[in-house]
Amino acid sequence: EHFWLNEGWTVFLQRKIMAKVHNDDKFFDFDAIGGWKDLKDSVEEMPDAYTKLIPELGDGDPDDAFSSIPYEKGFNLLYSLERMVGKDKFGEFTKAYFNEFKFGVIT
Repeated sequence: EHFWLNEGWTVFLQRKIMAKVHNDDKFFDFDAIGGWKDLKDSVEEMPDAYTKLIPELGDGDPDDAFSSIPYEKGFNLLYSLERMVGKDKFGEFTKAYFNEFKFGVIT
């Protein structure tokens, strides 16, 4: 049900790792810009029921709801939180979050 939360973390961390590997925060920003475009395009193309964080599938095929929306909405939530509290505090939260939920999932 909360697929977006797991995938949001995946995208957020993948972008952080790439920036660290290349020792350049521009890699994070560049990929985030591309993700934002993908999100906008998907929201325009998908039925409204499939653009929510928890899509209303009804009797529909879950494959029909697949898009970048849960990945990028989840990423944008985490990125917004990081911007609000600062990288250092969000980094501390991230470590605590993963320590709490290691070997399991939150959803």
